Amino acid sequence: TGETLFYQKSLSPVRAENSAGDDVRASILKHDQRAMPPGEIDRRYIGLLETPESLTIEFDEPIDSWAERPDAFPVLIAENWVELPYSQTHFAAWQAGRQYRSISLEARDQNGLWQMIHPDFGIPGGMPRTMSLPMHSLPKGSVALRLSWNRELYWDRVRVVFAEKPSKQIAAKVSSPLLAKVVKSGFYERINHPQRRPEYVYQKRKTFGDVRYPTGFYTNLGEMTELVTASDDALAIIGPGEEIHVEFEEPLAPPKGFKRWYVLEAKGWAKDSDRFTYQGDTVGPLPRAYPNASDDVREALHQKYNTRFQSGQ
Repeated sequence: TGETLFYQKSLSPVRAENSAGDDVRASILKHDQRAMPPGEIDRRYIGLLETPESLTIEFDEPIDSWAERPDAFPVLIAENWVELPYSQTHFAAWQAGRQYRSISLEARDQNGLWQMIHPDFGIPGGMPRTMSLPMHSLPKGSVALRLSWNRELYWDRVRVVFAEKPSKQIAAKVSSPLLAKVVKSGFYERINHPQRRPEYVYQKRKTFGDVRYPTGFYTNLGEMTELVTASDDALAIIGPGEEIHVEFEEPLAPPKGFKRWYVLEAKGWAKDSDRFTYQGDTVGPLPRAYPNASDDVREALHQKYNTRFQSGQ
């Protein structure tokens, strides 16, 4: 939902094992980008395992006994990443009777029985980041959780936190861009770390990369602030080796005793050129998400800014 979750207390498991019963606690205890081994990978298909894998974590006391406030609820927090397949890989696996499954979460109740809490709830969003899963339906007295999947997933750290209303005043301020422009910035250097963990070095860029422009109209190079100040279906469109450079007003320092977090909120889409992606070789058709958005405004802004034609370069 994008809702902000606040927590003060986190619980780390006292035991953790994979589907083979191996002790993997050391690999999921710290956020150090050295993840739990993913399992046996099916080399025929990108991001698919030979057999399903699981991670079972246990705590020394029932999870719900740690909640100190009535409004607090447990949330599974994990730093992880995933090797994402292409559309054609999904199709090839389906032809062979294989199926990619997302992650499921079970909890062991006070009677020692496993209950499904969230079947097929999703997967991480690609590169290393933090994911959260509220567990409102956690059985009373649960001391163990089990995650299961069949994708090439890398779990870096897994823990439980208790989300609650903040005890201190929280002030939120939304800042719109003062300036936004499209820039040809080049292709960032990619470093391939172990366990398929990529890193992109922004300071090291090349003029050319191993991708090409899908055919269509892109946003003109230079200023285009109007396109990114509202959620209105008027789109800023960039291609390979390009970026949207955005500037904001510098805020005043936070009051004494307060700390500030910056959150970048962006709404948009990405399109690939996979052979099974619908019209993957063209920019259009452009997506729509806001039924009440003005067609006239969208068309006017696109005619003003999105007139740079590119094809296959």
